[in-house]
Amino acid sequence: MAGLTAIVVGFLVSLVLALLSLVILWYADRYEKEPVRLVTLAFGGGLIVAPLLAWLIELAFGVPRTLAPLLLDRFPLTGPNYTGAAIDELAKWVVLLAVTWRWRDELDDALDGLVYGGVIGAGYALAQASVYYVQLLGIASVVRLDIGTIWALALSGMLNCVFTGVAGALIGYGAGLLSGRGGQLGGALVGLVVAVLYHLGWVAVVRQGVPGPAALSAALITLLTWAGLLFLVGVVIWALQHERAVIRWALTEEVQRGVLTEAELRQLLTGGHRLGGGERAKLAVELAFAKWRLAQGRATPETVTVLREELQTRKAEGGAA
Repeated sequence: MAGLTAIVVGFLVSLVLALLSLVILWYADRYEKEPVRLVTLAFGGGLIVAPLLAWLIELAFGVPRTLAPLLLDRFPLTGPNYTGAAIDELAKWVVLLAVTWRWRDELDDALDGLVYGGVIGAGYALAQASVYYVQLLGIASVVRLDIGTIWALALSGMLNCVFTGVAGALIGYGAGLLSGRGGQLGGALVGLVVAVLYHLGWVAVVRQGVPGPAALSAALITLLTWAGLLFLVGVVIWALQHERAVIRWALTEEVQRGVLTEAELRQLLTGGHRLGGGERAKLAVELAFAKWRLAQGRATPETVTVLREELQTRKAEGGAA
């Protein structure tokens, strides 16, 4: 594939993969999905604010620009840009912290933080790809890209979802399970360090390799890539179990009060909104997490009362949970 066709196809593949990642991350939380407007805001922050911040920092300190697909780190045109890798993670982290700090009430557990971090990473990956393909327009007549290379370029950008998703998961864990701003800030600082070290390790291996056979370096690159993905999958599984436990704990009382039936609670626990359907299912989950926040001192009894009364009203009107 050559010329302008290769550039357009390459950009479209990166765009589709970034949007697909956004949708998958949003759907990962089956019980309490993040507000679409906040997910969109986080994606925009990763696409525009974080790249601009990274560029300004690199410009101020004379660091080589890093806004390019991560696959290009494999080509030894220059030395490893460790400072640039750290700046990448710092810029994404600033956006992540700003979003999760401003809308603290949306952060209940590691999964919530993972969603926001992963979405910011997807936006950043699209920004990297966009800059790269715009630069190629200047030499479109000599551009040659096969579909395998285009796919690899797009896929490598998704490592941003992994790096920032890990940081987000730690922010969410600190905010939701350790409670309070202190827990959130502590999780954020640990998340930044882990994301930076993870990215630095990836750069070191892909650019310098490790002593021994080339196959060893290739295996380590694969390990570094999949380890992060498996960690995120583990976070999703663990967080869904935690959310299920919160729903069971909070709504058992509502069954005793007659607000919900045993069958409705089982339906929520086994199918989330997919089997529950309707506004009452959403209200029931909102009530469960409002009670969870109340137990942590992050909500008021009035919020719980309003949700309970609305749920009872929907039941009287004949709405199914």
